[in-house]
Amino acid sequence: MPELENFVQNDKYPIGLTDGSIVDNQGIEPLLLVEKRMRLNNSDHKNYVLDLIIISDVASPYMEEFTASVQQKENWWRSLTLSKIQNISTGVLILSVLALVGGIVYDSILSAIISTIALTLSIIPVIAIFTSRKILKNVKILDSKKLKNLIHIKLLVFESFIKNRVMSVMKLTGSVFMKHIRRLNYKPVYENEEWKNRRIMNAIYQLREGEKRTEDKFETRILSEYLKPSSLIT
Repeated sequence: MPELENFVQNDKYPIGLTDGSIVDNQGIEPLLLVEKRMRLNNSDHKNYVLDLIIISDVASPYMEEFTASVQQKENWWRSLTLSKIQNISTGVLILSVLALVGGIVYDSILSAIISTIALTLSIIPVIAIFTSRKILKNVKILDSKKLKNLIHIKLLVFESFIKNRVMSVMKLTGSVFMKHIRRLNYKPVYENEEWKNRRIMNAIYQLREGEKRTEDKFETRILSEYLKPSSLIT
């Protein structure tokens, strides 16, 4: 647009673009620093330096509720417990040792190779479970009865627990913490009267199709229908 090009080239009205990356994604802090430094370096700017700031935000400040994962149906491996795995691995380990000895005695290379692979695969869970039990015994809240109950819990329960833990951590880091940081970054501008009438919020996330709060504004006629974003925008 010629009008925009002329506006950009006009020395009296420069346009600056800032991005604060991860922590200050809206680039608010650099603008505040520009305002502060230009005031200090130029006595003519007694009231304010920047005429207008437009803060764009793609991510919604609202959070969806945490939904726990549904426990999967039981199958052959989900029905296993730690004690069963240990018993099976121990049995395979003993058979592998016997097969390895037999392969060496009868000079069977194939038997020795297969038994060595089986021995290696079976010894890993045995050592892992044995070590875990040793560590858990030192946990004060776990007595021998609770520890015994723990090793008899089916894998499908552990699967659900791990999934929910991972999902909750992702929710904390991606939503709770980051959205709280964004609110803290907004405060110096939106709670400071000096920026009144010099700030514009460009909430790009409101143009997303299916944004519930935006749709509610159209249903309650807070916004007119002609302002409704089309699917072409997304």
